[in-house]
Amino acid sequence: MGENVLMYANSSVLGNCDIGNNVIISAGVKIIGENIPDCSIVFGCSPCLTIKDVSVEEIRRKQSHIWEESNGCSENK
Repeated sequence: MGENVLMYANSSVLGNCDIGNNVIISAGVKIIGENIPDCSIVFGCSPCLTIKDVSVEEIRRKQSHIWEESNGCSENK
């Protein structure tokens, strides 16, 4: 599995899969024995996956809510 991969609830990666860097796997997605390229958002279930090609900036923007300090989780507590 690549770096900066975000898997939402009830998503699964099963079998011989190669997941690239900067990937978002949406809720409920089932990836079975497939390769996912870098900078992608994945929807659906194998073998009928929808893979949307996006930029690294788009991935970071969609993940920004995770990294905001205002979420109540701080290392300095």
